[in-house]
Amino acid sequence: MREKIARDAEKQRRALFHTDIRPGQSPAIIILMALVMIILGGLVIGRANMATRLNNRPTLEMKAEKELRALRIATEWFHKDCGRYPTEAEGLKALVQNPGASNWGGHYVNIIKPDPWRTPYYYTLTNQTVLLLTCGPDKQRGTDDDIHAVTPNPEEIVRQ
Repeated sequence: MREKIARDAEKQRRALFHTDIRPGQSPAIIILMALVMIILGGLVIGRANMATRLNNRPTLEMKAEKELRALRIATEWFHKDCGRYPTEAEGLKALVQNPGASNWGGHYVNIIKPDPWRTPYYYTLTNQTVLLLTCGPDKQRGTDDDIHAVTPNPEEIVRQ
């Protein structure tokens, strides 16, 4: 009798704590698990997209700084070869295509692309001083978000 009671108690205990779920045994559980996975996946992807958008601005600024540095070095190469900087009329196009300057040793760059905000780089020459910049995200010159090209070090000007 004791053994029968013990077996019945064991059966009841197993029935209460039954955790053996097999695929196909309960479709509701499988659907619920799929929904949970879809929701969690959506949250992860959404959070990754938000992080990308938030981190995009510094990436664009770094890209603009890198391109400005390359253009500024190219103007120095032009100056070294031709004895002058490109005029404002020639602009940065003189780095890609010979403007008729003697001793032009280009192509100093392959292409002049717009800045990361799809506006042209600003180039001006005053008293043999080059001003090269991008207007930044607001696309207006003379504001705080302008990014200026720095004068390269002599070591950077050496061509390979």
